Parts: sequence; structure tokens; C-alpha cells
Amino acid sequence: MNKLITIVFGLIHFSLLSQNMNPYLLPCQEIEDNSFNNLYQDYYESARCYDFITPANNPICNVWSGANVIDLEANDEIYIDNDVYFLAGTVPNTGTNEIYMHIEPLDYNLAWFEPAGTPFVVGEYEKLEIGVSLPLDIRDRIQDFIDNGQTTTSINPYLEWEIKVVAEFYEGSTLRKTVDGFYYEEFERDESDPFIYNHHWDKLGEDYGIGNSNFNFRVRAALEGINNWVCKIKVILPSQTLTLKDIPFHVIGSDNPGFVKVGDNKRYLTLSGETFF
Repeated sequence: MNKLITIVFGLIHFSLLSQNMNPYLLPCQEIEDNSFNNLYQDYYESARCYDFITPANNPICNVWSGANVIDLEANDEIYIDNDVYFLAGTVPNTGTNEIYMHIEPLDYNLAWFEPAGTPFVVGEYEKLEIGVSLPLDIRDRIQDFIDNGQTTTSINPYLEWEIKVVAEFYEGSTLRKTVDGFYYEEFERDESDPFIYNHHWDKLGEDYGIGNSNFNFRVRAALEGINNWVCKIKVILPSQTLTLKDIPFHVIGSDNPGFVKVGDNKRYLTLSGETFF
């Protein structure tokens, strides 16, 4: 006797709760002794901030310059420990080479939101979330649409032909996944009225205490592969494409069994390589 198995997918009711979390900005690039010993040509590097530190096994950090000019561009801050010395030329000689450090603020910002407890570290198959705060002129045009609808200068954040945020995830140097970002706003459920039909959502605004950054665009992904990863984000508008800073992070092992997939015979679902249904 043949049996007919029916799968019923019911409706799931859930509440979208405010995240209410503090994001993490991109980490500082640490510079230690001999960081530039093997450079023999002009060198440029950019990071959110630089931290020249004194190694624990060496009370004095000599940052040697073997290049003609080392150009370090920070977007936020530069920290220099008391026992850091800058010497031109190569060990043991001195020369006339230069180390040029300067701060050039960006008109956008990036931040790590989830996992909140392990910034820039995520378990395999677990959710990661990155926030994107766009340049102020673009944000103003989006807010114009939110407040006034379509105008001659507004940008509708829900139409990809007006603005599109694309994130590419690289495991090492290999592109593994591409996902689209989405427009995001914070809300909180007001359940103070005893009558359930009078409950409503209140818009909180996106104030995370990081200047005027609102991180209204988000990128979410779950990745397969324990390794060092980099996220590269582009913002595409009809008149321009913005390439934002790389976001390095680590994927570590987790208890998550992974994705449910269609089996090779196209008749069953599998989980971790075994028949799931």
C-alpha cells in the first residue's frame, strides 16, 4: 500500500524586534617592529586607524623604512606608543627615506553588527551582519524619499536600479558568495495597551553613538569554509559606483550542521551530506 506523505507549511507569526546593539568599527591595523623591513620601493596602505605598538618581547619598537616613501593613510586615528622610534633606511644603516602618516576622513562608515559577542569572528553557517552608512549626500536623498516620496532628487532605497549595495565574500582570494544589501530601519513594538489590536510599532531611529552614522543598509550572510575571509562592498547608483573598504574577518568552526540541500537524486533533502527528508 502506497503512503502519501503531505508536508504542511504553516504560517509562522513573529515579531521583528529592535537589535539594540552597539556595532564595532573596523579594527585598527597594528604595526610592530620590522613591519617595513623588506620594502625597497614606494609603499601605500590605508586603514581605518593605525596602532604602533611595542612588542611584549621587545621594549622598543623600531619601525624601519626600507622604501623611498611609506605612505600610511588613516581614516580615523593614529596611535603611537611612547617607546616607538621611526628610523629611515635599512638596518643597520640610516638614509633619507620617509614615513608619511596622515588622516583622511571618509564620508561613509562600515561596522560589524553580528555576531555581537565576537566582532569580526563568525561561526561557520552562522549569521553575520555588516552595517553600511552611506555618504551624507546619498543619505539625504534617501531620506527625501522616505519623507516626501518620489521627487526629482530623491533615491528610493527599495529599487535596485536607483541604488544597489552588493557584497562579495572572498575566502582567501577566491570569490565564494555574492549577496545584495537591503535598506533597514529600527523599530520597537509598543505593547503598553492591554488591547492587542492597539499595539503598534514605533520607529526608533538609527543612532549608535558613532558620529552621524546610521548604518541604514545591511548585509547578511552565512558562510561555508573555516578560513580567513574578506568582504568587499560596492554601492551602485546610476551615476557612480562607490567601492568601500575591505572588511577582513575569520570564520571558525561551529555546531551548526549547515545548509539543507536537495540530494543528488533530486528527490530528497540532505543535511550535512545525509538524507534529511
